[in-house]
Amino acid sequence: MPPKILEQIVPDFHLYFSGKSGTEVEINNASKDFEDHIEAAVAQSAVPGIECIFIVHGFQNDINAEWMHRLKDAILKNSSNSFVFIVGWGNGAKCISYPDAALNTYTVANWLAKYLQHLKDNCKRVESIRCIGHSLGAHLVGSAGLTCKKIDRIDALDPAGPLFTSPILAPVEWRLSKEKANFVQVIHTDGFHKALLPLGTLLPMGHVDFYPNYGGNQQGTLHADVAHSHSMAYEFYIKSVESKSIFKATCVLKETPSNGPCKVVKKANAAAQMGFWCETSSRGLYYLDPNDFLVIYHIYSAPKS
Repeated sequence: MPPKILEQIVPDFHLYFSGKSGTEVEINNASKDFEDHIEAAVAQSAVPGIECIFIVHGFQNDINAEWMHRLKDAILKNSSNSFVFIVGWGNGAKCISYPDAALNTYTVANWLAKYLQHLKDNCKRVESIRCIGHSLGAHLVGSAGLTCKKIDRIDALDPAGPLFTSPILAPVEWRLSKEKANFVQVIHTDGFHKALLPLGTLLPMGHVDFYPNYGGNQQGTLHADVAHSHSMAYEFYIKSVESKSIFKATCVLKETPSNGPCKVVKKANAAAQMGFWCETSSRGLYYLDPNDFLVIYHIYSAPKS
């Protein structure tokens, strides 16, 4: 079955920024005045160099995904030069069939690439573009990067494994890789699991890859709850925005994970900071000991009221 066409998915995004009046601008696929909206937003900002940040959800989510809005709020509170775009492609992601949703990433990636290209080519005060994608969203932004070659940074939050790495059924060019942006950071949280097939992957895909608890089976996860491990990637990331040094990694994996997790580590030559504030010079496969942030696991494992 081919991917849905753009008119069926109707992707859109909302733009948020800390302007003089805290204005929120909404732009969708039907908008004819994209440039006017952006210029109006830029005019309200006193920041000379703007980082445009695009947040993209994965399977079974849409633009109202709660975690994306928490992340947006954290970024605007802690980063003064950011314009945050929350991207929604719910009509393509909320499919009964996961393979259908995986195929639809191609359509949305081409749509997104057009806007990324416009920002870099026409908005002089846009200094950099960062894309943050979870699960299928990580591959989606990677594919957009291949098309427009304008993404400065991708932060991939537990990229989806099924169809992209095990087994590989999607075209390789649709898969996230370090060639898709100037810098690619990957956080692996559900690359293996004790009971069920993981939703993520252990395959290194970035300039730097982080493996909390060796990349899977996160603390507080029930054996039958792979979704919790999968979602911990964005929980870690949101926390990293708020606390710059909370996820400092000082050890690296001794081997590249292949058929299973590598559980042998050694001291790193240089420490690296996992998350929003990760330096773009970071390189390697970093391990994070879950015992160093048990409080965070407890917070996000607690029942939601």
